[in-house]
Amino acid sequence: MTSILVKQASGSLMQNLFKSAIAQPIFQFFIIAAVLYTAIYMSGKLSGDEYNVNISDKVTNDLYSRYKSEYGLAPDEVTFRAYLDDWMQEEILFREAKAMGLDIGDEMIRERLVRKFKDVLLGEISTGGWDEKDLQKWFNENSSLFDVPPLFDIEEIALNKSTYQAQFESIVSDEYKAVDLKTRKFYGRSPANINQLFGKDAINTLGNHDEGGWVLIKNAESLHAVRITKIVASQKSNFEDVRVRASQIYKDQLMKEQLNIRLSDIAAKYEISFPEQLIPTQRD
Repeated sequence: MTSILVKQASGSLMQNLFKSAIAQPIFQFFIIAAVLYTAIYMSGKLSGDEYNVNISDKVTNDLYSRYKSEYGLAPDEVTFRAYLDDWMQEEILFREAKAMGLDIGDEMIRERLVRKFKDVLLGEISTGGWDEKDLQKWFNENSSLFDVPPLFDIEEIALNKSTYQAQFESIVSDEYKAVDLKTRKFYGRSPANINQLFGKDAINTLGNHDEGGWVLIKNAESLHAVRITKIVASQKSNFEDVRVRASQIYKDQLMKEQLNIRLSDIAAKYEISFPEQLIPTQRD
């Protein structure tokens, strides 16, 4: 009899505690969160419409403006297509990440979700199975990645778009100091940096002229008179000196290749439509 009374009292106490607990807002919050979390993870799929990526004129215009803002130059069609491909990859990763519920407990930030889903895919990838011979072969094919590029000292004068021809003539005739054109000097600049400063073909344009001679360089944004005053020759790389860095880059490349295969499999589920004109008409 005593045992029965104890069990009844215990059961009654547990019921009271449970009723008290579910009446608390924090408890109700966790129940709702758990239900939502389970529902998303049980589905793990996108609806039909979400597999359609419509690249509208607005998207291409926004991306074109963003590229110019990031790099200071207008992209050509090949460059812009590669930039657009990166955006499409991010869009697919973003949607897949949301379908997996990776946005739970996080801000709805596109970049963060893309990174989360990439981490999920990278966790499934193995870069094993290569040896020293594979690394050496890869290095021989890509040794230029590790060469020290030539370095240039240059002088530059910014020109006015309306009077640049007369200004350039005065510079070539060495009379520019009399007309107060200011010279900027840059030391130890790589070809990539020179292209970044003055446009993507700047180093090629300079390379077609004698050292010390002034060259007129035009790009979409500005005009410049530029000349090379000193060149430090490039240096070939040695495998033993760069073995550690080469090994890491090689592994990163293998991982990227595996990641692209996984992304291609995922992207196959999507239908992507492009606007008739890829590059926006308005480039200002």
